[in-house]
Amino acid sequence: MEDSIHPPWDSPGVIVLDGPALLANLDKLDSTDSLIDLRSPILGAIAPKFSSEFVRRGIVGYLASSNFPTWNERLSKFSGFLAPPFDSGILRETIRLGLIPCIGHIGEGILASNEAQAMRRPQKVLLRIRGGNLSLDSGPSGFLPLIEKIRTLPMLEVIGVFLDEPFSTRIQCDQLSRAVSKHLPETRSMMILGAGNGPIPVRFKQIKIISDSILGLIPSNPPLTSTLSIKLWGYPLSETEKGFLITSDVGWRDGIFTKARPVIRVSGETGRIISVKEKRIVVEIPRRPNFPSPFLVTLLGNDFEFVIGPQEWSDFNLSEMVEKMKNHLPSFLKMEGEEELEYF
Repeated sequence: MEDSIHPPWDSPGVIVLDGPALLANLDKLDSTDSLIDLRSPILGAIAPKFSSEFVRRGIVGYLASSNFPTWNERLSKFSGFLAPPFDSGILRETIRLGLIPCIGHIGEGILASNEAQAMRRPQKVLLRIRGGNLSLDSGPSGFLPLIEKIRTLPMLEVIGVFLDEPFSTRIQCDQLSRAVSKHLPETRSMMILGAGNGPIPVRFKQIKIISDSILGLIPSNPPLTSTLSIKLWGYPLSETEKGFLITSDVGWRDGIFTKARPVIRVSGETGRIISVKEKRIVVEIPRRPNFPSPFLVTLLGNDFEFVIGPQEWSDFNLSEMVEKMKNHLPSFLKMEGEEELEYF
């Protein structure tokens, strides 16, 4: 049976996210006391719509970047964390809104303290760790100088650390534990973000970050279902000795990789991209589809009983491609029991 997803007639294509499939992927993970990573433009766009479902599954907060709107009424029930990097204006706004910044420089700590004093309320912060060896960076962005200074700044409460990359050895964990014991001796436990599958220091609780892997676009353990469909309108180009050529009005400027040659589908026919230009792709199929033009070109998702999965794009960063295409194609959210798609 042909998939019911079609692009709008005034657009060259469409991206559709399957809401129930996304929630099913989330159910396969242990999301209790975790953060959803809104640094992903797609997760950032849909998070407000899924806020109630996230709460039911134990998600307690979100991690945002400086270009994400830091406040949304439907996200106000979560703890918001601001990941580095960010400028002083964003830091001030973060503190005004009561979110938790990841401080990575003594100057940021001083600014955060001044803002907290002006607001007359304590401010929780995370301390950023850029590299595994804490003693290498002795400057104002180094962790050891930072934690030593932070303890002297009024109105700041250090609740944990943010790792740019996971620790790889227990020696790194011991370094961190000793630094916290020395400079924050009254602290009984702290959270650690960004630890991944690396070792965890004593007295630290790992807070997992749920990334855009829940979109099912990359191999994962446990295996997750692909949640996205990408459909384009295709038009007859010419016949060849090998078959029939179709063109669609998207290209590398819209996000498709110039060297991409994946297997795709065109209205029931299996084909392959053979050329990617600035504003169009050319697809070769064995014969003209038994449907009137324009044809339905499936880059990702279902076409009749055939599924174009992320494995067809395994040589490329599919998440990056989708994020770029989202800037040029309309994107819709499909929920169970709802006939109309909701734009995101």
